[in-house]
Amino acid sequence: MAATLAMLCVTLLAWGIPSLAAPRLVVVPDGPGVLERVHSLAPDAFRRQIGSTSVIQVGAFRQQDSIDLMLGSLALLGLQGQVWSPEAPGVGSGGGVPRGGIPFHWPYPVAPEVSLEPVSGPGGRVERLHREAAQAFRQMQQQAQASSISLVPISGFRDLSVQTALFRRQIQRQGSEQAAMRLSAPPGYSEHHTGYALDIGDGRHPQTHVQYSFAQTPAYAWLAQYAPQFGFELSFPQGNAQGVNYEPWHWRYVGSPQAASLFAQARLASRL
Repeated sequence: MAATLAMLCVTLLAWGIPSLAAPRLVVVPDGPGVLERVHSLAPDAFRRQIGSTSVIQVGAFRQQDSIDLMLGSLALLGLQGQVWSPEAPGVGSGGGVPRGGIPFHWPYPVAPEVSLEPVSGPGGRVERLHREAAQAFRQMQQQAQASSISLVPISGFRDLSVQTALFRRQIQRQGSEQAAMRLSAPPGYSEHHTGYALDIGDGRHPQTHVQYSFAQTPAYAWLAQYAPQFGFELSFPQGNAQGVNYEPWHWRYVGSPQAASLFAQARLASRL
């Protein structure tokens, strides 16, 4: 087994023309004996700290086929590999287009219709979320209302057809897929597919809906302080590792094991 895995590693390193614009790292969670097991596949692997989490950096690869093969090889060792792009750019404080690099999005499954529930806000707007996120959002809404804060659901679950239309519209506006990816995810890669992501607005300041100025509203200030208590976190803060534009309105629910597992790679990348 070790000899086969070592041969696979040599094959990975030998492949030539890159299919990705920047190298991407393959890492695995650290644990007893993990580094030794990884060394049978990648002798140069090393341990590194990501916030409070220790991981093993297996290697850096440019070809998607190489990444897939490495992930498969790790699986043969009983290890779950994760992928991150160290070259993703930061975002300026003004929320503008990141400088250099290519933004990227993780693939996400589309939530089954039966798992979705409606959430609503002032004005009668109704969106749908996964039942876990819907319940948490309603509780958060009620708590915010007690502080005279009006949280409005602007965009929740999106199927592939809706995301396709949104992404095509951004391509037309921005002039290329790469530019569009800074502002919108391609179909199949949107957090909204999961039913656990939600664009939130301030019901008392509708002119700030899906605008950078939302970050100056009472609703955003309240969310920044209290949303984590209800399992929500900002998906694309300033300087996010994915190179996506700052989105103060876009929040994802990570308060259950299922939700946290869906966003595990994105959350790991944010700490690298």
